[in-house]
Amino acid sequence: MRKAFSDLCYYVVAHQDDWQLFYGHQAFLDLTEPGARVVLVYTTAGDAGRTDGWWQAREQGALAAQSLSREVPQPRTIHIGRHPIAIYDAGAFISYHLRLPDGNIDGTGFDSTGRASLQKLQAGGIAEIAAIDGSTSYAGWNDFCATLGAILDREGLPGTAWINAADWSWSCSPRDHWDHKATADALRQLAGAKCNRLWFTTYSNDARPANLNSNDLAHKEAVWLAYRQHVQALADVEFLDWEWETWGAKNYFRRVLAGQDDTSGS
Repeated sequence: MRKAFSDLCYYVVAHQDDWQLFYGHQAFLDLTEPGARVVLVYTTAGDAGRTDGWWQAREQGALAAQSLSREVPQPRTIHIGRHPIAIYDAGAFISYHLRLPDGNIDGTGFDSTGRASLQKLQAGGIAEIAAIDGSTSYAGWNDFCATLGAILDREGLPGTAWINAADWSWSCSPRDHWDHKATADALRQLAGAKCNRLWFTTYSNDARPANLNSNDLAHKEAVWLAYRQHVQALADVEFLDWEWETWGAKNYFRRVLAGQDDTSGS
C-alpha cells in the first residue's frame, strides 16, 4: 500500500492514460473509497497532433476510467483566473482539463512549426501556448503555473493530502516524456513540501520486473480497460497491446512526505 488513506488526493498528469498505466491500482482504491474526494488534472489534451477526434475520445476514456461503474457527469466550464477550464464534477471525483497541446516525447511538439509544447514554454522558447480547443491561451510559464496552483487552491491542499504525479527527476525516471516532466516541475514549484507527494516512474519501468500482486493488478487492469474500451469505441481504433504488456504489471514510485525534500523519498 502506498499510503495511509486521506480523504483528499490529487492525480496531476500530462496525458489521459498516465495514471491508469503507471499507478492505476492505487487510483482505483482512491476512486472507490467511501468519502474520498479525488481531484484529477490533465494538463494536455493528449492529441498527438491529430485533429480526427482522438483527443476527445481520450478525454472520454479518462472519464470512463475514473467513473468506473458510476454515471459520468456532464461537463461544465469554470473560470480559473482569466482562463475557462472544462471540468467534470461527480462529487467523489472532479477532473480539470486544460487541453494544452501534446508536446511529443522529446518536447518538440506536433504543430507545423514544432514549437507548441510545455517544455518550450518552460524553457522560454515560446511566449504563449493555446489550448487546442481554442478556449484560452497562457502567457508564459508563470501563467500556466499560476493556473495550476489556483486549481489546487480551489480544492484545498492540506498537509494530509497526497499529490500523485510522474517523477520530476530524470535520474529516478529516465527516458520519460517531456510533458510528464514539465507537469511535475510545475507541481514542485507550487506544492513544494506542503503536502505528501508520490512520484511514480513511467517509461523506464519497461526494464524492471513485474511487481504487482494479483489484487493490485486486477484493480489496475479495471481502470485501464475502462479507458481503453471507451477510447477504442469512440475513435474506432485498435489499441496495441504492447503498452499494457510493457507497464501493466509494474509499480515503481518514490514516496515523499510533507516536510521532506523532493530529492529524498522511499
